[in-house]
Amino acid sequence: MKKLIAVGAAAAVLTLAGCVADVPDPVTDPAALVETGALLQPQADAIIDETLTAMAAADSAGSLSGIGPRVGGSWVKLVREAKYAQVEAGVEGAVAATPDSVQAVYVTSSEDFPRILVAVSDTNDDISTPWIGMWVQDDINTPYQLRGWALMTPGAQLPEMPAAAVGAAQLDLDDESLGISPAQAVEQYLDVVAKGDDSEFTSAFADDSYRERLAKARDSLENSAENADGSYKEEYSSVPDGTFALQTAAGGALVFAPVSITTTFTVQDASVSVSEAEEALLGDELDDRVIHWYRDFVVLSIPPAGSEEPIAAVAAEHNLVTVTP
Repeated sequence: MKKLIAVGAAAAVLTLAGCVADVPDPVTDPAALVETGALLQPQADAIIDETLTAMAAADSAGSLSGIGPRVGGSWVKLVREAKYAQVEAGVEGAVAATPDSVQAVYVTSSEDFPRILVAVSDTNDDISTPWIGMWVQDDINTPYQLRGWALMTPGAQLPEMPAAAVGAAQLDLDDESLGISPAQAVEQYLDVVAKGDDSEFTSAFADDSYRERLAKARDSLENSAENADGSYKEEYSSVPDGTFALQTAAGGALVFAPVSITTTFTVQDASVSVSEAEEALLGDELDDRVIHWYRDFVVLSIPPAGSEEPIAAVAAEHNLVTVTP
């Protein structure tokens, strides 16, 4: 009989606690005589309110069916359906609370598509650190849709952003005016997440709790695999089609990036088992291997060109969506 080895996806849920994140007030240019944002503040407020109401209703029903046009995209579908499957299986706390109000709104000044809207939530009894949500409008004939979100990391500070009336310039992913393009920043950050101090880019990034906790989980799983004469590996991938960047008031950038992570744990002469929360997402019976599929979301703050400040992950969300043999 094969022995049974429990595999805990230790990084499946990140509880972000610690120093309160800082959200500065948007900056309004007193010289701006006309509103140049793609949305007026009342329009942005209406979109956000409609979205949060729809999300709260879907969470209450445990289903995205009938959620309406304000929520969409594959990331939301994968993440929320996984959470609802866990709730149905009796996993407590699987669905985090949806914000009910926001403290800051950032809109693009771009006239081109796709374009984005970003909101930073207030905190309340259920949300102890601000939530950052990103909406995307693909073209003039489609509505802004919530496509991703993440909780701010402990102690993180958002850069000052242009007020909604002015709007923020939307940067191309290959724009290297900051000394590094948004696309490069994401790829280098994922290299640091995957390799830790062995990455050649480590010094360019500030420490953060998301990276720290993934590293601790990796160390634990590598040790467990080694003790079972097995192996453990991770694969990180960016999602360029869903990644966007806004210029900050000081000339830096905020980059909003969905991330795909796959981990594979294999043992020899044994079987693997997973937790109740992971069993709810399991597609088939496990033997000597288990693969965890995650869909994450990170927000990176790139400082202005010439700054000596490191790039920082100011928000991050880690979501297990599927478990397979």
